[in-house]
Amino acid sequence: MCNYLDKVGSTYYFRRAVPDGVRPFIRTASGAARTEWKFSLHTKDRDRAKRLVPSHTLATDAQIDAAREQAQAAQQTPQAVPQALSPRAEAMAAATWEAGLESALVESRAIAEKDHRREDVARLIAFLEGRLRGSTAEMPRGLRAFRYILDGVNFDRDRLKEKLRTAKALPGALVASTPVQTNEHTDAAPIEGAAATGGGTMLDTTVVDLWAAERKPVQKGIDTHRAVARWFYEREGQIPVDRITRKQVLSFKNKLVAEGQSPANINMKLSRLRTLLQWAFNNDHTSANVADGITIKDTDRARNQRLPFDLPALRQIFSGPVHTKGIRPAGGKGEAAYWLPLLALFTGARLARIIHRER
Repeated sequence: MCNYLDKVGSTYYFRRAVPDGVRPFIRTASGAARTEWKFSLHTKDRDRAKRLVPSHTLATDAQIDAAREQAQAAQQTPQAVPQALSPRAEAMAAATWEAGLESALVESRAIAEKDHRREDVARLIAFLEGRLRGSTAEMPRGLRAFRYILDGVNFDRDRLKEKLRTAKALPGALVASTPVQTNEHTDAAPIEGAAATGGGTMLDTTVVDLWAAERKPVQKGIDTHRAVARWFYEREGQIPVDRITRKQVLSFKNKLVAEGQSPANINMKLSRLRTLLQWAFNNDHTSANVADGITIKDTDRARNQRLPFDLPALRQIFSGPVHTKGIRPAGGKGEAAYWLPLLALFTGARLARIIHRER
């Protein structure tokens, strides 16, 4: 049995009562005496919730210990003889207590509603991810747009998580990485291990800037390529582009796999890294594109590939009234109902591409 673990709906909460003797010394945000701690652990997995409980237990233990010290100090201090409250003062005190209780209830309801909304959004995202698996080349145009949006949201979320993780692990990293102001112009801070003569061309600064100036992608494209270069540096170290090896790119891929990222996201990052290294190779910043050919097998994509029609299916399609009796159904777009299947059969192209060409 795990103490202080509570479940509301499918979400686990940390819940612990405040000991009676210290309640006046532990207050809620509204100023009322706290009777319990209760907050969401933001997970539906019991094992993960159990792992989160000990840290919250220690934090609340510290608050209880501090409150007990305050209570002991209050007992040792001579207390003035309490004066009887007037009926008016008693009414005001009761009203204040009720207002604090109502505020705590409103706060608790707001937290519960937010958790339920988060669960609804999580279910919707899971549904969309299930519908949008596989190759975008095989998707209708509408679903393809949603897939690109979802990939962008996931990538932005991953970038934010990475920044938060780095900020927690290295609280002084931002200050330490700030270039020292000198009288000479520099593109970036000195890189540890770089050559003494100039420090080399860096992937996340010089290469991205020059690539963007030449190719002129949209700003989000620049940001995502720069982010991938920084992801690489955070895992493999600050290396000038001409010193990046194939072994380091493979190590980068393996670390992304170990972090639990999806094959689609890993391939997207590797593709952007390849783009930058190919540009660097084409412009004599490095002797080879060491990321060329490095990918990860996407089992979801293979599983969702569409199979070709077999002979019985083709016979059924072309033995229908459109091809045997010359009938043109009202909803079949006239001659398109006859010609599009034939073009698809003899060219092997997808219907979406043929229709696009016809338009």
